[in-house]
Amino acid sequence: MQDSKAKGIFWGIGPHTSQADFMRVAVEGIFYSLRQIAKSLLSDMKGTITLIGGGAKNRTWCQILADITNQIVMVPENSKYLPAVGIASTAFYYLGWITKVLSMTISTVKKFICTFRIRTTKLSIMKGIINI
Repeated sequence: MQDSKAKGIFWGIGPHTSQADFMRVAVEGIFYSLRQIAKSLLSDMKGTITLIGGGAKNRTWCQILADITNQIVMVPENSKYLPAVGIASTAFYYLGWITKVLSMTISTVKKFICTFRIRTTKLSIMKGIINI
């Protein structure tokens, strides 16, 4: 949704609602926005997501991403260094030191250390709330 005047609310707040609940729903909101962007850019939402950088360290973050996008999320070994590899490969390509950006990035990813699959029970709950 792209509306600069849009507002949001937290629904279902009770005496047992925790700070973690608020944080989780904020993260879910971000991922729903990413899902919407991906759907508008990609004709086919099939495949896997390779997650790199700081967010890949957090297992909850990875699982929420898998649940909301309905995609397998894979975290490569040494994922915290891969954003630097990506930008370096772009610079190396620009300087003429390499001929293919993707080949350098792929050769850096040797193995995956975590795989997160969608939890169908979580998705069924979300299906009742929003249009998935």
